[in-house]
Amino acid sequence: MKKVFIFIAIVLFCGCLQAQKRKGEKKVEIVTSNKPGWQKIGQMTADFKKERDVMVITGEDRFAALKIKVTDADINITDMKVHYENGTSQQIKVSQEIKKGTESLLIDLDGGERKLKKITFIYKTIANSDHEKAELEVWGLKIDTGKK
Repeated sequence: MKKVFIFIAIVLFCGCLQAQKRKGEKKVEIVTSNKPGWQKIGQMTADFKKERDVMVITGEDRFAALKIKVTDADINITDMKVHYENGTSQQIKVSQEIKKGTESLLIDLDGGERKLKKITFIYKTIANSDHEKAELEVWGLKIDTGKK
């Protein structure tokens, strides 16, 4: 009985540590296909209560470019930092107001197709009377469908 109690306590403690580690990150689980072209790789809600959000990308796919689609409310994305699976990152100056129902300009990734780990968004809120939140969808361009 004592061993079971200790095991449960350890499991709960480890779970709390993992939750604290990921605090502020929004995990995304989107299934992509093996076909070349644009694929939705994540989505999140910018609630305008803060001006920085992190989207964790799951999956083993590789992408050469990104674009952001916005619904529900306008948003002004100033910067984003793309973190790659190999530990490197790319700082991208976006400086673009994206109106609801539209998408960003094409965002090229350094080095061709890369595996993504997470994306940090820095944005400014835009006053609106109808909605308080903007829904962001991140789309990735897959060119080569071969495994690397």
